[in-house]
Amino acid sequence: MGEKNGTVTNSERRISRQKGLIKAPGEARHDWEIICDVAKALGFEEGFNFSHPAQIFAEHAALSGFENDGQRSFDISGLSHLSQQEYDQLQPVQWPINQHFPYGRKRLFDDGQFSTPSGKAQFIATQTNTPKALPSAQWPYQLNTGRIRDQWHTMTRTGRAARLFNHRAEPFVDLHPEDAKYHNLRDQDLAELSNHQGRYIGRVRISAAQRQGEVFIPMHWNQQFSGDGYCNALLEGFCDPVSGQPESKQGAVALSAYPAQWHAQLLIKDDTELRLRGYWSKIPMRHSTQFLLADTELPRSWMEWCRQHLGQAPDSWVQSSAGDMRAVAFDQDRLRWVLLISLNPIQSDPAPMDMLFSKRTLTPTQRTRLLNAQQGAQATQIICSCHQVTEASIKAAIEKGCHTLDSLKEKLACGTGCGSCIPELSSLLAEEIATLTIEEQSV
Repeated sequence: MGEKNGTVTNSERRISRQKGLIKAPGEARHDWEIICDVAKALGFEEGFNFSHPAQIFAEHAALSGFENDGQRSFDISGLSHLSQQEYDQLQPVQWPINQHFPYGRKRLFDDGQFSTPSGKAQFIATQTNTPKALPSAQWPYQLNTGRIRDQWHTMTRTGRAARLFNHRAEPFVDLHPEDAKYHNLRDQDLAELSNHQGRYIGRVRISAAQRQGEVFIPMHWNQQFSGDGYCNALLEGFCDPVSGQPESKQGAVALSAYPAQWHAQLLIKDDTELRLRGYWSKIPMRHSTQFLLADTELPRSWMEWCRQHLGQAPDSWVQSSAGDMRAVAFDQDRLRWVLLISLNPIQSDPAPMDMLFSKRTLTPTQRTRLLNAQQGAQATQIICSCHQVTEASIKAAIEKGCHTLDSLKEKLACGTGCGSCIPELSSLLAEEIATLTIEEQSV
């Protein structure tokens, strides 16, 4: 999308000019150029002799008003005479844009006239049908799926931006506290959802905002980013008979703890030859790629496991009596991978280790620190991506007296950028104040 040059229209009919941010790589060309060349080769040169997107937009705008005496709401004929300069400077505007609405129209049908032969609105009575995938004794939890704030669709583009994983780094399962308690699940444990179609494994997030008896999982992760974080593995192919809309907000699943025998955090320079099994989730970093791993079987030999799955035994490693292990491998003098293994979930901040992958060679001190038994600072969730404000700092500010959204904005700047974190800030603020109130009452 960064190479595109044209316009984008959103769901409120607002047309916005989109200019290319970067040049197309290599010999890549704009799709309109390719289509025009194909049309010319087929003998339609006269109709496809365009040299700029502005010309195509002008024809598109003119056609929207062709033989349109009001029966079609979409009409942007008022933009058909834009020059290339005017097209480049086009400001966001809501269609229709024509002789009746030269500056666009904020709201359709506000005059009581609709796009029907009679000019009146037509209501269609429909019969409500219950969802097909309903909870049962075998699959007792209702499954809901949806988007998260910082990812888009299946992450073909947002999955390349390391910063967008600071908010939610891996597939997760939102659970009500009582459901988590019933299954003996703690926050950040791994949980497994299953039905007759397949399974999904994600990190537990306990929230009182989640309805009891219902679980939520994100739609974005796929086989490129996770071994078992694919939500469609649990959804059946039930679709609306009219619209074709799938029943992706309604499923039925069983819930259980994922019986991991070990957990690991892997940072690797080149992940093209990785061969992973069990639970894994891929998280792009600035200088490396991070993987969070877990499995239900404990390897007999970690040396052999590294050879089999990472393509190389470690060059250096330390292992504690409790079973924890830290190992590193090099490609000549450059760091190739770092592996942290534990019997419990690992929450170590990967940023300091990631920085070492940018070095051509590591000093003896840096090599020693990689094998230090202390994992270092724990990773903390980013709530405000614009200003990189963490959940921990927000909770600390609330505890010190920031009990309003405005006071949090003033102290930490969170929510003052794009504003997309404000709903989560508000929920976190309400939860923390409720917790503080309970603690004060119990004193």
